[in-house]
Amino acid sequence: MKTELEIIYTLWDIVRAGESNLDDPINERLMRQFLSVHRAKLLATSYKKGEGIPDEVFQPLGVINFHVNEDGYGVSDPIPKIIRFEKGRYGLTLNKGAYTVPVLNSEEFDLSAFNRFDKNKPRVKFQRGVFILDFGFEVIGVQIEDLSDSLMNSAIIKLRAEAAAGEAELTGLAVLVNPSDEATYDWKVSPYPLPDELIENLFNSVMAREFNIFLKMKSDETGNLRNVTTEQDPRTEL
Repeated sequence: MKTELEIIYTLWDIVRAGESNLDDPINERLMRQFLSVHRAKLLATSYKKGEGIPDEVFQPLGVINFHVNEDGYGVSDPIPKIIRFEKGRYGLTLNKGAYTVPVLNSEEFDLSAFNRFDKNKPRVKFQRGVFILDFGFEVIGVQIEDLSDSLMNSAIIKLRAEAAAGEAELTGLAVLVNPSDEATYDWKVSPYPLPDELIENLFNSVMAREFNIFLKMKSDETGNLRNVTTEQDPRTEL
């Protein structure tokens, strides 16, 4: 996989025909902003329902801490922006050990509290830049039907014990809007979180949307500047 640095300089070579200029307003910082915006749009359209997203697109969120609010829910620290797909689905997985905690939209989160099959399950919603965690309730003896129930019970017990001690923890992976929001991401050496088959699409999107507009504006501004100079500096014929 290419690094972000390699992608930037490939684009730069195309746009500038291999030439560089210290006064060029297109710098690495601006190029990275272009890539971030177009990558997010490309992923959102390529994987519309959030299904089938390849592993290389996900980035670790590390350990996510939750403190308990007055309503008994866990509330996380602020979370980086995550790409949202159709129907409010986020590119996101959260785990407690081997158990994957369901991530729901706000409506599903609220309704599941009244569903006889889901009301005991821990669950998370992403709201106003933070995760809201329902710790769930332990399923008693004969209600445990399979291994998934056993894993869920283990996760609930751990989460509630941690919450009682001060803070509960989850680990997570997410499709981040800005790859640099990952703590360990180094844009110069880390693989860029985009499948190789979409790199060409990224090139085309940035070139069509950003550089054609920029180059046209630059040409127009130069022409206007010449006109203004001519008008403001009339020469008297001798």
